[in-house]
Amino acid sequence: MYISTRAAVSGISWDNNKLDFSLSFPEGESGYAVIACIDAPDTVVLNGNIIEKTSNLKKSDKEGWRYQRNWLEVKILSSKATLEIRGAKYKYVTSVRKPASSLQ
Repeated sequence: MYISTRAAVSGISWDNNKLDFSLSFPEGESGYAVIACIDAPDTVVLNGNIIEKTSNLKKSDKEGWRYQRNWLEVKILSSKATLEIRGAKYKYVTSVRKPASSLQ
């Protein structure tokens, strides 16, 4: 499993198909987290609140998530966040490809 973000990541925990970790973006900034090599989750919880699945994170003005192939993308609008991914199982893949809608 891989976590990619420009935030500092801490407190990573993987237990019983639940992934938890904290993110700290530079003060006053926000961004995205991309988690690779997992199946689609049942629920994504950000800062204690369930966030909605959306098809276009870039155009949305709200926090949300989407799953594409082997990638989970999460849009985060706060500089400090805790993320909980529920019901996602590890998924073995032979190569990790860049998502079609690269967040850059």
